[in-house]
Amino acid sequence: MLSSYDRLIMFCDYGLDDAVATLHILGRAELFGRIDVVPIGGNVSAETAYRNAQTLLALADHDTEKVRIVDTRDIPQRYADIPDVHGGDGMGDILAPAVSKCEVVAFDAFAAEMREGRGTEKTCLLSLGPCTLPVALGIAPNSTVLMGGTTKEPPNYGEYEFNEGMDVVAFARLAGSATAVATLDTCHNCNVDFEHHDFGGKLAARLVSRYIELCKARNAPLAVYDYVAALAVTDPQLFVTESITRKDGVTYEQLKIKN
Repeated sequence: MLSSYDRLIMFCDYGLDDAVATLHILGRAELFGRIDVVPIGGNVSAETAYRNAQTLLALADHDTEKVRIVDTRDIPQRYADIPDVHGGDGMGDILAPAVSKCEVVAFDAFAAEMREGRGTEKTCLLSLGPCTLPVALGIAPNSTVLMGGTTKEPPNYGEYEFNEGMDVVAFARLAGSATAVATLDTCHNCNVDFEHHDFGGKLAARLVSRYIELCKARNAPLAVYDYVAALAVTDPQLFVTESITRKDGVTYEQLKIKN
């Protein structure tokens, strides 16, 4: 994986873990010429994800000068109501809504811009939710890192991990071409102690604390899933990849945290 990019495109279905991953990326903004945050449906509706992106970027401890928000609210998208995981508002019910100063661009205009600029920039695509819109974007980035899927761990959404289950076909397509995939197996690695990890910044600490509370309340693993994929973008030296072919034929390069 490249260690720096002209552009990072983040698809986030905000989501406490998406919020923590976003703050991590903002804390390493020097690695990117531009950061495009694309709120999508998944953990919450696209409307709620957009509101959460605005709030997070308005309250972030870090500079958001490089950030644009890509508005997907006009596109029908699947989502699930899971307040026991992320709270009623998707970010733990601890932040008052706010509006950022970030530029907003419609998804269709953004997609056209990306396709017209194909091959002219070093681009990383970071997919932290369902893979429908990352696939629909229709570009071939220099690097694609996604969080989703499972190899050995029990699934948590029907027959599949949540992000995969929301669009099984799109997941298989994106995972098969991805540079690296952070699966449940990756994120449940015991070498990462999320309860005591320093995520950086007061806002991130509040979100992680709330996430841990909700995990403990439902007796779930203490794993801030999307943060692992974001960490693989900013600190690839912490990981190796392993080629996986599942019994269902889906193939991908699974991230493994170095011991």
